[in-house]
Amino acid sequence: MIKSMVIRTGRRYFAVGDFHIMTYGCQMNVADSDLVSTILQRAGFAKAPDLKSASVIIFNTCSIRENAEAKVLRKIKELKDQKNNSLIGIIGCMAKRFNDTNRCSEHGINFVVSPDCYRELPKIVKQVTQVQNSMRIKGNMNSVLCTNFQCGESYNDIYPTLKELGTLSPKEKVNGFVSISRGCNNFCSYCIVPYTRGRETNRDPESIMAEVREQVEKIGVKQITLLGQNVNSYKGQSPNAKQISFADLLARIAKAYPETRIRFTSPHPKDFPVDLLHTITSYENICKHIHLPLQSGSNSTLKRMRRNYTIEGYIDLVNQMRTIIKGVGISTDLICGFCGETKEEFEDTMKAVSKIRFDSAYTFAFSMRENTLAQRTMRDDVSEQIKGERLVQLIELTNKIQQEEYRQEIGNTHIILAETVSKKSQTEIKGVTGNGKRCVVSELINKEKIPLGAYVKVKVNGVVGKTLR
Repeated sequence: MIKSMVIRTGRRYFAVGDFHIMTYGCQMNVADSDLVSTILQRAGFAKAPDLKSASVIIFNTCSIRENAEAKVLRKIKELKDQKNNSLIGIIGCMAKRFNDTNRCSEHGINFVVSPDCYRELPKIVKQVTQVQNSMRIKGNMNSVLCTNFQCGESYNDIYPTLKELGTLSPKEKVNGFVSISRGCNNFCSYCIVPYTRGRETNRDPESIMAEVREQVEKIGVKQITLLGQNVNSYKGQSPNAKQISFADLLARIAKAYPETRIRFTSPHPKDFPVDLLHTITSYENICKHIHLPLQSGSNSTLKRMRRNYTIEGYIDLVNQMRTIIKGVGISTDLICGFCGETKEEFEDTMKAVSKIRFDSAYTFAFSMRENTLAQRTMRDDVSEQIKGERLVQLIELTNKIQQEEYRQEIGNTHIILAETVSKKSQTEIKGVTGNGKRCVVSELINKEKIPLGAYVKVKVNGVVGKTLR
């Protein structure tokens, strides 16, 4: 165990070794926070219950859009304004963009570690602590250790166990996230992920199975979500040197744990294999929901985005999904206002959305990111006003279609997993149907209270907003 070091900072003392992680962004970041927590605990550090009692505060951050970074920087400024003397660290996608000592000093950031080098965190935190201790004694607070690594790490041998996660509430036991790969090889022109998380590295299938086994058998997780920037490009190798595809991996997990729901995100439309669709239909516990990012309905825009598929090919794939998987739910991501997007190209997106009729959609106005191909070779020439106007139109259309699709569920029955208590009413439980639709039900069924983590058969009586009831 690391011995606590007491440091004087003005009139405050704290024990180095107590850390708190604040997670922003996608499910990949949630999984990475558990990974980082595991690494630090195995090195002797202890989890702090809250920010106030932490001597080290780590921000695990998203960098896909500018707003995410701004939110983190506002929180760091808030801590500094409150005279919080904790060490501040940045990990996740934002780390690569803050690998500059002057920028770190400007925002009061003490250390930065990129996703490939989380194994180094214990050493870095101890090193920064020693440096900052020395600087405080001298009255100089400007010293910052800013670190960056890039080593193609897959963390095959590290995953959180019950020991590191500790006692979990029923809510925390519902969902488990397991990364099957890291990084991305697609290099879409607008996307920063290959530059912040590196090239794609696939985890060993035995390591993935071991983590799933820990989550289900020891922790008691009811639903596993497999994570990757492009899950359908996964290629692993079995002990007998046989290549394992994502469909093979999915089938293996579903067969091993038939009582556990399995989800995955996200596949890429350019190389979605048909055998994966048949695998989904073959196992009842694989959820019939696919998140399939479209981004744009214009072929010329898709080409500038380097998405490597056409809208016609995308629609053919969606039709194939709906033919093979009965009742499949399909959600998507959409970007408006990308570099050079004309009025006609945006209208192509609106037409595609109207034709495909997604069950739900995440819609965004384009945000230029540093170091991407778009930033190096294109002009962000769509005004913020036009981006905003197009975003409003896109949101209105996707919401209208979602409402109409949800109303088609009235009278249908679904099995939902009770995930959490509703924030609006303590007498209601929130869950998700197998085809990915949000649902709220009374906490009492036949006068019996529904426990979190239970599978419940429900009948849809109505729709409120974006929720089945």
